[in-house]
Amino acid sequence: MLYILALLIGVIAGLRAMTAPAAVAWGAWLGWLPVAGTWASFMSIGATGGATIGGLIAGAIGAVIGTLGGAEARGRLAAAFGKDPPAAFIEDAVAIIGGLLIVAAVA
Repeated sequence: MLYILALLIGVIAGLRAMTAPAAVAWGAWLGWLPVAGTWASFMSIGATGGATIGGLIAGAIGAVIGTLGGAEARGRLAAAFGKDPPAAFIEDAVAIIGGLLIVAAVA
């Protein structure tokens, strides 16, 4: 399950680079993620349970999927709408809501 969540937060990072760390920070602030330990523990989702390398790999793969898949989806949406802004807003909403849902799933 941890690898799937790492992959999914990587997809969010591929869509919007700073949305994934922002979602993780919000999750920590809201108490969904434990922040006991170090000051940066809220950024170590992949390190919990000794899954550091696998989490990093899954996150990197997810980022590539998010970047390429997001570009393709946004291009198709922009073509369907005849302009880019509606497609960009949809991509933003998917990244923000998806990031929060992924972080909430960890809690």
